[in-house]
Amino acid sequence: MISFATGDCEKAPNGWRVAKGTVTTIILSPQIPMTPAMFGIDLSKYKKQEDGEIVGIDHYTNEEEGVTVDMYAGVIQNLYLYPRKADEAMRCQPQGKTETKPEGGEPLIRQITSITLVTSTVIPVSFHASRRGALDSAGRDQ
Repeated sequence: MISFATGDCEKAPNGWRVAKGTVTTIILSPQIPMTPAMFGIDLSKYKKQEDGEIVGIDHYTNEEEGVTVDMYAGVIQNLYLYPRKADEAMRCQPQGKTETKPEGGEPLIRQITSITLVTSTVIPVSFHASRRGALDSAGRDQ
C-alpha cells in the first residue's frame, strides 16, 4: 500500500506540508518469507515491542529512520516506511497549534532509491520531503 499527500492541510490537518501526490507512507507485506537482512535492516537499532493482542508478533520501530517491521518467527509480516522523526517539521499542524519550521537552512530530504527482493526484482520507490515545494499551513505552495 502506498499513501500520498493530499497537498491540503485544511482537509488533512494531520497530513504533510508537501506537494500533492508526494509519497508519505509505503507498507510492504511480503508474499514470500523474508528476513530483515534481506532488506538490509539491522534490528539492533530498533526498539522492540511485543504485540498486545497477537502472541508471537513483535514490532520493531526506528522512528529516527521512519521504519517499523512487524515480525513473526523471524519473518517479516509487514514493513512500514514513513517520514522520519526529523521530517515532523513538515507535518500539517492541527488548527490552534503553532506551526513549526524545519531547523537550519537545509532542506529535509530522504530518498529510498530501491528495494531489491530475493527474486532480484527491483522496485523503484522514492520518498522526498523538502522545503522546496513545501506548502504553507493552509496547503498552498510557498
